[in-house]
Formats: sequence, structure tokens, C-alpha cells
Amino acid sequence: MGRILHSSEFINLLRDKLGLKCWYRAHPHADKLTLLVQRDMGTKEPEIACWTQNGWMPTLSVMRFDEHGVPLNEQFRGYRTCLLQMILKGLVTEERVNAVFGKPGQTKAWARYNETLHSFRNVQIGGV
Repeated sequence: MGRILHSSEFINLLRDKLGLKCWYRAHPHADKLTLLVQRDMGTKEPEIACWTQNGWMPTLSVMRFDEHGVPLNEQFRGYRTCLLQMILKGLVTEERVNAVFGKPGQTKAWARYNETLHSFRNVQIGGV
């Protein structure tokens, strides 16, 4: 599970450490929250960053699998999944995320996270 964060602690870190103007609004599912971010400290319309777990969140998402080992959906949304979505949308940089939340692990559990960031970096610099 890694470091466990409450959704209230997560948003405080986003505001206080990453300097984001952000807030939660209700999500159609009671166990989720919609995270909104306003770019440029209020000069642009707020946009949906992602949905977050309402309450306690693990570091990485925990998936549900079918009887064949195929992933179905997230049982628990990890806060690193939220951070990854915000990096991909250009709401925050990978460097800032690493400075506040620490560098990502290098174990098998982190493979998808690290592979996604690697692909994103290569696309940004014109690589393959």
C-alpha cells in the first residue's frame, strides 16, 4: 500500500507544496471526489484533473481482476495515479511531484507508472 494519505491531506499537499489552486466537488459515486484545478491561479476556467478516492488512498491504485487475471477496474484509487494524470495534463511537472512526494519506486508494482512517465517524456522531446 505504500504511504497512505487521506483525501484532505492530499489536497492540502497539492495546494501548499505544489501551489495549485484546486478543490473537490461531489462525484456521482459517494466513495469518489472530483478534483478541479484552476491554471494560472485563477485566470483560466477550472478543469477536471481527475477523480480521487474519498477518504484514505494508497500510494498506487489497487486493481480488481477477473478470473483470468484481466484488470476490471480500480478497487482503490492511488494518489500517484491522480498525480500521474495531472502530469499528463500539464497541470504539474514530474520534477515538482518528485520533490514533494518523493521519487517513484523501481519495483514491479511501479512498472506501469514509470513506463507511462517514460513514454510521456519521450513524446515531449520528440522521441519514440
